[in-house]
Amino acid sequence: MSKNLLGSLLVTDALRDARRRFQDDEAVRGPALQQARLLGEIAGRVAEPAEPLPPGDRAPVILRLLRDAVTQVLSTATAAAPAGEGAAAPEAPGFEQVWDQAPEEMLREAAETPADVAVIRETLRPAGAVKPGDEQAVTRARTFLDRLLWNADAPRRRVESLLIQRALRVAGALVVLVLVGAGIRVLAHGKNLLEGKPFSVSSNWSGCATDSTCEGVLLFHTNNENEPWVIFDLQKPTTLHEIEVTNRQDSYQERAVPLVAELSTDRVHWKEVGRRADVFSTWTIKFPPTAVRYIRLKVARVSTLHLKAVEAR
Repeated sequence: MSKNLLGSLLVTDALRDARRRFQDDEAVRGPALQQARLLGEIAGRVAEPAEPLPPGDRAPVILRLLRDAVTQVLSTATAAAPAGEGAAAPEAPGFEQVWDQAPEEMLREAAETPADVAVIRETLRPAGAVKPGDEQAVTRARTFLDRLLWNADAPRRRVESLLIQRALRVAGALVVLVLVGAGIRVLAHGKNLLEGKPFSVSSNWSGCATDSTCEGVLLFHTNNENEPWVIFDLQKPTTLHEIEVTNRQDSYQERAVPLVAELSTDRVHWKEVGRRADVFSTWTIKFPPTAVRYIRLKVARVSTLHLKAVEAR
């Protein structure tokens, strides 16, 4: 069952089928479509030249390129598998032939309106009458080719769409796992009782106003002073058995030692429950369940105190 769920999550079967269809389609139609794109690109550069071109009417030149490009695309509608080695290559069909053999739906989907199908054919015919400088005819034919190529590229887009779908599903699954992991952690360790509770500090370093390392990185930052401290107020007597302190992660972790953890019910009398002399990244203080209201963390020397997070359970 887990294999089936993983396959469904990764759209394995659909992606495998889409890739197979695309590879088969590319083997049969790929060279013709590639040539059509090249001709369309050249036609576009003639229609909108980056540098001046020699004098002359560009419309017939552009339409000739577009006609050859459209012929290449339409020829793929009835294309067969490549001939075996040594077999004579069939004669390439002309514009009139491939247009007559192309599915009507293919032509209608590429034209802006059904009525345009006949107009575009007349415009692209070798013997078609095109007025000098007929920009509207050129624009209509270019749009028709662009839509033909877009519709012909559906197998590739199907693969890309499934890859995007897979990436989104994997990302969503990872988010769910992270949320589940966070929920398991809360269940295993208990709720952080300091969440949303107020705290005060011995001082506030004014440099935080312009220091990006403070905003969103540090919970607080005191001045350099004797025994800097932070006091958390649980707002009512609460039974605790654990405090978890996360030090600043980027640098200056030595400033937070020796760190002393104390508890109080009245903010006058304090009981020490832990002392850390070694530099740390995360420090967990465990003690017998105790009813307290205030938690104080202080550095027992002249220093600066800045922590990333403090939790209590």
